[in-house]
Amino acid sequence: MASKPEPMTTGVFAVLVAAGEVTCSKCKRPVRDLSAALAIVEGKQPCPHCDGTGYSHVWKGRRLLPERYGQKCRLLVARKGKYEVEFEDGHKTITVRGTFKRRANAADND
Repeated sequence: MASKPEPMTTGVFAVLVAAGEVTCSKCKRPVRDLSAALAIVEGKQPCPHCDGTGYSHVWKGRRLLPERYGQKCRLLVARKGKYEVEFEDGHKTITVRGTFKRRANAADND
């Protein structure tokens, strides 16, 4: 007799992952890989986008705050073309969209 598959890896959870409904609690980005989503929900692995820290963006501005180039940051507020970002050390600044970008994958950037 075949063993019954675990309920978390089949059924409703798999449908939610495929639909992009399972998101990181810190950076709010969807996790579409079933095994990664299960590991994140169980607390066995951090989010692949933000390392579980919530800092899912990187500063790329060279004219505005050039000393922060390449540092991780997170988006706090977005309104009417202005964005408030926060760096890992707690420094906050208001900027425009061209000065930061999403990190492609946390494992690739560290």
